[in-house]
Amino acid sequence: MLKFVSYGLLFFITFLLDRVTKYLVVSQIMQNQIVNNFFNIYLTFNRGIAWGIGSDMQDMYTIFLYIFIGLVLAYFIYYLTQIWDNKIIGTASILILSGGISNFIDRVWYGSVIDFIQLHWVDWYFPIFNIADVSITIGAIIFIFGIFLYPEQ
Repeated sequence: MLKFVSYGLLFFITFLLDRVTKYLVVSQIMQNQIVNNFFNIYLTFNRGIAWGIGSDMQDMYTIFLYIFIGLVLAYFIYYLTQIWDNKIIGTASILILSGGISNFIDRVWYGSVIDFIQLHWVDWYFPIFNIADVSITIGAIIFIFGIFLYPEQ
């Protein structure tokens, strides 16, 4: 029961943090602001996948992308039920799910993912991202380490 509550809390916190920050940016409460020398808030809508790859896809291919992402999320939900006792893989799966579901909601609602965190140094700019992307990335890193640390599970 404690594991269910912990996973639920982790999911809720990461999901809510992403949804609230996206709401603040889209509603122009904190849109397009220079925060400091290396961090800006800059609203953009990403139709593609990571770092805008495929953002110029035709609508027909976008539908296939949505179906693929939905299937991957469904797999992670199923996978989570199978590895429930492995805390590392379970935590990683929850982080991937919370970010993935939040970004999927953006795709369905807006037709693209809301990105707004812009990191830069002088003339170098990292691709714009959001809290869900951070959650997915951290989850994927933990997931890979978990598989290498516990290959038998």
